[in-house]
Amino acid sequence: EHIENILNSCLNKNWPRYMKFKPIAILNLMKYKPIKYKSKLIEWVDELRTPFWACRYAALMSIYRYLPEVDKSLLDSLLNKTINDSHKFVRMKAKAMIT
Repeated sequence: EHIENILNSCLNKNWPRYMKFKPIAILNLMKYKPIKYKSKLIEWVDELRTPFWACRYAALMSIYRYLPEVDKSLLDSLLNKTINDSHKFVRMKAKAMIT
């Protein structure tokens, strides 16, 4: 619980948007509590709410790594948000996940 609190504090709005520990926090929250945090994936892949491309990429990485039984509708929604992302690495990851 203490580690989860630390990881959540890494993602709060008090930090600058482009802190390098934010993607790691996303990956670790999804690794240890995937069911609890899968609802946050929509926010984490949304470019307006999560401007740092590495966070969006980390959210996409965590889907297949930690949510092997992801709902088709959730997956479609996540990929639709990222397939036209402004950052090419996020777009490439989304396209790779489609195939």
